[in-house]
Amino acid sequence: MHEFVAELLRRPVRVAVIGCGGTGCAMAAGLPHLHQSMLVAGHPGGLSVTVMDGDAYSGPSRSGFRAHADHFRPVPER
Repeated sequence: MHEFVAELLRRPVRVAVIGCGGTGCAMAAGLPHLHQSMLVAGHPGGLSVTVMDGDAYSGPSRSGFRAHADHFRPVPER
């Protein structure tokens, strides 16, 4: 039997995908479907997703990066 924290049913569920290469990008690509399914099922907030990758969107890294770069905003370096 699965158990979960009841708080997950009262607010958006925060998800972090670290790395947006082959596996990370495949995982991130499925999250919008899960988000919509949660909303249709009556969840109050669905998912709140953060995707982080230290690689630049150029050259060889494009092969594993299926999302369009305009969907993401860079985080300023500190």
